[in-house]
Amino acid sequence: LQQVEAEIGAEKLTVVAHSMGNRLVMWSLRDRCENARCHGTPLSKLPDVVLTSPDVDTGTFKHYANDICENAQETWILTSGKDNALRASKFVHERRRLGMPGPDGVDIDWRQPPVVPGLKTIEFTVLDRGMVGHTIQHGLISDLARTS
Repeated sequence: LQQVEAEIGAEKLTVVAHSMGNRLVMWSLRDRCENARCHGTPLSKLPDVVLTSPDVDTGTFKHYANDICENAQETWILTSGKDNALRASKFVHERRRLGMPGPDGVDIDWRQPPVVPGLKTIEFTVLDRGMVGHTIQHGLISDLARTS
């Protein structure tokens, strides 16, 4: 992430992660924020961070949400109610996954106060055409990033 940012600039870099890849992106964004604080330098904002079908424990995300969201103008969480892969992950880990929408379309576990500025959730169940429910068309993500 540092190398790509150095080559093209933070203002042109949209970060998109899927499933377990969200764990790596979250660690990287948390470290990016921490490094800026330690060095006393301003954190260059990325236009968007898009976390699709995140296979991440909701409590872990809540703990790091402010640092993750501080990295971008907007941070998006894309969820699907058809996501059988996250249901299996919840069974294995015995913890709710961030990509699992709640009854109102958002995961209420992490949405409790304090509200994290710049964080938005989109439930794309009706657009999810995958058999496992763990896919989103890249064109939808691209459209989201261009219109935000």
